[in-house]
Amino acid sequence: HRETPQSVIKADGNGKEHFFRTDHLMADLKGRSVRGGAVTLTAQGVKFALQMGSTMILARLLTPADFGLVAMVTAVTGFVAMFKDAGLSMATVQREQITHAQVSTLFWINVALSLVVMLVIAALAPPIAWFYGEPRLVWITLALSATFIFGGLTVQHEALLRRQMRFTDLAATEIGSMAAGIATAIIIAWRGFGYWALVGLTAGSTIAKCAIVWALSGWLPGRPRKGSGVR
Repeated sequence: HRETPQSVIKADGNGKEHFFRTDHLMADLKGRSVRGGAVTLTAQGVKFALQMGSTMILARLLTPADFGLVAMVTAVTGFVAMFKDAGLSMATVQREQITHAQVSTLFWINVALSLVVMLVIAALAPPIAWFYGEPRLVWITLALSATFIFGGLTVQHEALLRRQMRFTDLAATEIGSMAAGIATAIIIAWRGFGYWALVGLTAGSTIAKCAIVWALSGWLPGRPRKGSGVR
């Protein structure tokens, strides 16, 4: 049995159906896609400029050893981070009909997965430091592991923005979070805290992205529900 949009709204019963409906997008799908492509391309240009500018500034304030220390950790965290999403964002974007209960349940699953990833990376801190023979990597790894929980809090809100084809909001999220991370890193580096500036770059952008995407999305998750149809 396939539910109609009306039955989905009625079953949801909480007045939040406008976050999940996509029928209003079909009237101008081509135009939205073209405009979205233009916005995305512009955003990539702005991000490239920010990245180049920040690299030039931080290269003046930090040493090659500072970059090397953080790179040792990100080689591991970058790999483990691939598992925090588990493809659940694409389910939210692509499914024809979806309810508040389903997205809420997926939200809490993503949070749980991010918590697991955070704990795994934290547990790897001593082995990473032992492998490289660098004790400072323990605290760098622990600090970076804490940022993963904010990634889990962001996944479903960002997916809802993509589902609604809100490309301008997505671009604002990417640019705003990157700018916040860069500003955090420059301030920390200027204050003389060395490699912690690069940790602040990641932490600042991750936390800012979480805050911005929650504000722009407007959706608030409910409690996870059994039998909501997420399996």
